[in-house]
Amino acid sequence: MYPGNEKSRAHFSYTYAVGGEPEAKRPWIVVLPGGPGQASIPMPLAMPSGFPILRIDPRGVGCNSEPKLPVKALASAFAAADVAAVIRKENLKSYILYGASYGTLLATLVAEKLEQDGGPPPRAIVLEGVLGRAFEKDGYLKPTLARWKAVREQLRPETRAELSSSPLPFGASSLHWAAYISSLLYAGVPAGGTEDMAVDQLERLRNPKLRPFVEKQIERAVAAPDPDRLRIFREVTCREIAPDMRDLQFDYELKEGVLIPRETSFCQGIKPGPLYDSAKAKLKSPLYYFSGALDPSTPPSEARYHLEHQPSSSRTLVRVPRGGHLALSLNLSDCAPALWEAIAEGKPLKDLLAGCLAEPKPTLESLLPEKD
Repeated sequence: MYPGNEKSRAHFSYTYAVGGEPEAKRPWIVVLPGGPGQASIPMPLAMPSGFPILRIDPRGVGCNSEPKLPVKALASAFAAADVAAVIRKENLKSYILYGASYGTLLATLVAEKLEQDGGPPPRAIVLEGVLGRAFEKDGYLKPTLARWKAVREQLRPETRAELSSSPLPFGASSLHWAAYISSLLYAGVPAGGTEDMAVDQLERLRNPKLRPFVEKQIERAVAAPDPDRLRIFREVTCREIAPDMRDLQFDYELKEGVLIPRETSFCQGIKPGPLYDSAKAKLKSPLYYFSGALDPSTPPSEARYHLEHQPSSSRTLVRVPRGGHLALSLNLSDCAPALWEAIAEGKPLKDLLAGCLAEPKPTLESLLPEKD
């Protein structure tokens, strides 16, 4: 239960799921979800067909919900040790670690543990929505505020006026509207699309037939979070990622069309540290980064930091100019299956990226391991 504390007799059962095509002669894909506090077992995933898939729900959430787990047992290092134990139990000889958002932190820790403890090491590590290190004060707020400013300027004058009105549309509160808008900023431009998804969704206010849809989406965006997710998010985020986090849902208010950070203290009473820093993990397995230039949650500087601090690995950075938080799964969804095939076989991605629907085309940067 607590790696490094062999005297502890406290244990809990751990569930994971095997799916896809387990008999396929291809590397496994080990899926590490975002969050913190999200699960992957019950969720639909944009995973390629023809691969065996191993899904993980981190300890304390989803299929591994355990309210009796003490706070100290929820740390990412312990969650990563669980995944490493599963990989060893399943005797995976050939596998790819895939992490999205917070899952990139977990994937980094899992790879580090397996490489240091005798493996088996991953064939590759695929990261999208990359978290490179903990945020500095207000660091997680600034990209969202800048992103909303850019989106707002693309809206019709009538839409901007309605979002600056009082009361706001549907009688929804400024907190609810801010939460909904924040949720729209993550997507960017979907594969084959031409318009930012945030702009597209908000312009539905101009269509009387679609206004009820927007109202329903706001209700969904502000639904009460699952208690397990809230607990994991608070404990892990406040200790390891963003000690100045305002809230899980309501970081902002919408006032006169502008997102205003709230003066709340979601992390009050929680002592931070040690804060996450990918530079502390010295990885050797090949790394593939997918970073969206429009991602307000894990902006491109996070992927850049991770890449620059892994000199012993071969590194491939795919930057999607109009991509969001899930640049591979959403913004490159048309060519993602081919990209997965190439990664599994260790082949170059350049020609495949040129055929993706995304415009402008993704850019590619490849770095070889530095010599000692």
